[in-house]
Parts: sequence; structure tokens; C-alpha cells
Amino acid sequence: SYIIKAFKYAAPQMEKRNLKLALSFLRKGRINGQYLLSNCSLYSQKRNSKNPKDLVSCGLLASLLNQHEEAQLLFLKAGKKGNEQGCLLYGLYMFHSDNEESIQIGSSYLARCMSNPIALLHLGLANNDFFYLRRASEILKIEKNHEMFEWLGDCFKLGAIIPQNYKLALLWYGASLRYKEEEGEDPKCLLEKINLMKNVNTVMSFCF
Repeated sequence: SYIIKAFKYAAPQMEKRNLKLALSFLRKGRINGQYLLSNCSLYSQKRNSKNPKDLVSCGLLASLLNQHEEAQLLFLKAGKKGNEQGCLLYGLYMFHSDNEESIQIGSSYLARCMSNPIALLHLGLANNDFFYLRRASEILKIEKNHEMFEWLGDCFKLGAIIPQNYKLALLWYGASLRYKEEEGEDPKCLLEKINLMKNVNTVMSFCF
């Protein structure tokens, strides 16, 4: 029952996803990475599915349990089938690597997600590209760049629609802070948020 609930909240559709709840059900069921990969029949069934949505859900659960090679493989398979969330999640893994070639591969997968503000913000900031940032602004209905960057920082901090990663949350808060200062806006609230996060000792579930 716990793995069924975990799959429910590791939804392939981002708007239906709550990864914090998915992780809580994995923990309640004492489901670790080894059990997921070796003994979970439902996971095995979905992992071998030809449906890219099943592959995305499996990849999300694998990433929550730090099975990152497995997660990347599943996101890549889903992405190759044309699934936008597969492209997004595989693209994020590759984009945040230390290898220049992998970063370029990540960018190419993120560029397939022109309706997703997370992908658009990554590409827009990395390339200083107005088109991507403007498109993200239209989707999010947020006018200012620093507010969009803070929104993405919140996404990584909260870990509901994308797996939690404080390191990347701080990166986006830093970008927001820089734009805020350039625009002459008061950075006090953002600085308080950054300082609070720096004092939190957490294990990151999504190690890009």
C-alpha cells in the first residue's frame, strides 16, 4: 500500500506531483533503494513499461532514494519517447554535472521543454537569453526576473515538484539576489531566507 501511494504522488504530470508525500510513504513503508530495485514487483513492472509516464514515475522514486544512475537512465528513456518531463529531469541531471559535454547535452534536452518554466529559466539564465526568460514570465505570470529566480529556488528548497536540493536552491536565490540588487530592490527578506538555509544541515535527495 505504501509503494502504491508513493507512485500516486510521484506523478508524471508536474501539477499532480508531491514528492515530499511520495518520500514520506517510502519511509513509512521502510522502502529503501535496494528493496525498490530488487524486490518491488510494482516498480519492476512499471520500469519495464513502454509508457514513458511510468518511466518518469519510477525515475522520480529512484532519485528520491538516491539511485541516481537508475533515475537518469529512466528519464533518458522517457525523454527519447518524447515525454517532456523525461526531457526536463534528464536535462537537469546533465545540466548540473561538472562535465562540459554533459552540460551541453543537458541544455539540448531542456530546450525540448519550451512549455516548462523550470527549463526556460535554466536556459535563460545560463545564456542570458531574453526569449527564454520572457517565455517563462508569460507562463508563470511573474514579471520580474528576480522573482522568477526566487520561485525556482523555492521549488528546489521545498522539493514537491522537483526533488529537493538545497545547493541548487541557494544557487537560484543567489541569482535572484544579484538581480534584486541591480534593480535597487530591498534584499532583506531574501537574505534572511538564504541565511536560514545555510544553517540547515540536510541530506540532498537529488544530487545533480
